[in-house]
Amino acid sequence: GGLACVASTALRWVRRVPYYIPILDWGPRYSTSFLAGDIIGGVTIGTLLIPQGLAYSQLARLPYMAGLYTALVPVLVYAVLGTCHQFGTGPEGIVSLLVGGAVIMNGPTVQDRLEAAYLLAFLCGLFALFLSIFSFGKVITAIISRPILRGFLIGSALTIAIEQIGGLLYVESEEAEVHGAEKLFKIFSHIYDIHLTTAAVSVASISFILLCDAMKALFGKHPTYGKAVSLFPTTAILIFGAILVSFIAHLPDCEEYMTETGEELDRRTVCVRMVPSLHSAIPKLRPPPILNTSLWEKLLIPAFLISCVGIINSSISAQTHARKLAYSVSPNRELFALGCSNIAGSFFGAFPAFGSIERTHIAYVAGAKRQLFGLISAFIVFLIVLVLIQVFHYLPQAVISAVIFKAAMDLVTDFDDVKFLVKIRAWQDLALLSSTAVATLLFGPEGGIVFAAGFSLLIILQRTTSPVISVLGFCASTGKFKDMGEFEEAEALDGIIIVRVDENLYFGNAPQLQTIIEKLVKLGSLTAHPAEALDASSGMVDSTRAVILDLGHVTSVDANATQVFLEMIRLYEMKKIRLLFTRVHERIAQQMEHGAPRYFAERHAIHKSIRDAVSEIEEGAVNRMSAVGEATESG
Repeated sequence: GGLACVASTALRWVRRVPYYIPILDWGPRYSTSFLAGDIIGGVTIGTLLIPQGLAYSQLARLPYMAGLYTALVPVLVYAVLGTCHQFGTGPEGIVSLLVGGAVIMNGPTVQDRLEAAYLLAFLCGLFALFLSIFSFGKVITAIISRPILRGFLIGSALTIAIEQIGGLLYVESEEAEVHGAEKLFKIFSHIYDIHLTTAAVSVASISFILLCDAMKALFGKHPTYGKAVSLFPTTAILIFGAILVSFIAHLPDCEEYMTETGEELDRRTVCVRMVPSLHSAIPKLRPPPILNTSLWEKLLIPAFLISCVGIINSSISAQTHARKLAYSVSPNRELFALGCSNIAGSFFGAFPAFGSIERTHIAYVAGAKRQLFGLISAFIVFLIVLVLIQVFHYLPQAVISAVIFKAAMDLVTDFDDVKFLVKIRAWQDLALLSSTAVATLLFGPEGGIVFAAGFSLLIILQRTTSPVISVLGFCASTGKFKDMGEFEEAEALDGIIIVRVDENLYFGNAPQLQTIIEKLVKLGSLTAHPAEALDASSGMVDSTRAVILDLGHVTSVDANATQVFLEMIRLYEMKKIRLLFTRVHERIAQQMEHGAPRYFAERHAIHKSIRDAVSEIEEGAVNRMSAVGEATESG
């Protein structure tokens, strides 16, 4: 019997393996009809990952090869473990910017920054795995509201764009660590030092991208060749075209020019700053410094912030495209795949890698059907790193800056969310979006994400600590108690305030319930301003004789909420106002009676219905209701 039980358990786990390793699920069932789309998608994303890996390594303040390794190992691992068929993982702009801000804290040398980057990838992977194991996949994406997230993305994209201006013009601010608006001011203070050849290359590069975008907008929906136009590899053509032109034209490298001539660079000197010489190198196994506890202390909070941004972006990307193609992705399995991707990458020279909305959309447009496209794109990156990497020495760095600048400005000028907020007149959300963008621009991405997460948590706390209640009045035409906010014919009974509580009460919202009722007693309305407090001759302070709390929708009350009820009883006894409760669940009634036995025994404070409670207070009101007919309870 024991052996059979062990065998049954083992068999059950074997059957579950494809669930946790999706390639074992979709691989055996792969249809050859998907192959063409996956090959096109893989080649397209692979050629895009090369320039992005080079570009985003600059943002991360790391050597170019680190960006290429980030475009290789994490992509490969996600293709095996991920559940989104078109997911474009790898280096990502805003994450790379955050990585750059974190690694610089470990020291000025390249090796110091690389060690920090490897440990960051490891920590981000651990954090994602932790969220996956404890099924927090949906929680992390609910922390930050969409308008606040959009504001953070806009502010970060502006910061990225400003960071590139120095590279576009070969003008650098004297203070290397300034960011955002401050860096923009510093750069423009050196506006007359613009290097003309670099600026010309930058303008030509951005113009080429804009021209290709215009072509895609104009012809991208053509029934015959629209898809081919949409998939035109703008970035890859620009990168390899720039390499070819600079090689044929023998365009000198500014650094080499200054070394050979011993002269200072003049703004009219015909040269450009090239990518340093790169050598073919397969990523080697090198464990991250996981035993360096002092580095853990420095990077733990940055890793948490980077993970939050990366996971939220990845979730939006995966869920959006899964919905378009009518299949589901598991948030927790996605976190597991991202966690494993980053941990594996940390052992092979990668910095944190997450999903890219842009790459996922391009894979979708290219026709990718399964994660095979990710394996193909990783293979393309591997081939280029192995065979063609040396030709990138002829690539002007201004071209890379132009690619990053244009991608960042595309994110800034995507006004879909702003238009939607204006359309529905969500002015408060629009203000949150704007303030988050400004905060991110002024205080950097690290300050921006803290502002965004903090503000979102405050909004969550504000809304969860405000109990859902309805102030009820009597409808003479129907004989029912109705919400006076929804039904104009509902009228308040003289001297009686009736409040229906529509959710469970706990330590977070119970004190607010007490505040709301006190406002009703004092002002007679929830919309009245405290400055409009009525005097004793015309207000409800003296005229209120009773408050009725209808708890029919309340199934749970914690000790704090019970204590609030007892405090209200004592308060209103001193004010000679009766506090009555109706439709109270048995367990809640017992809690209240144990807390104040004398009050509930002598005052008959708990009633089966609002009608019974009203009859305790005023016979006249009952007679008026009886004339209409048998009344039913609040509905």
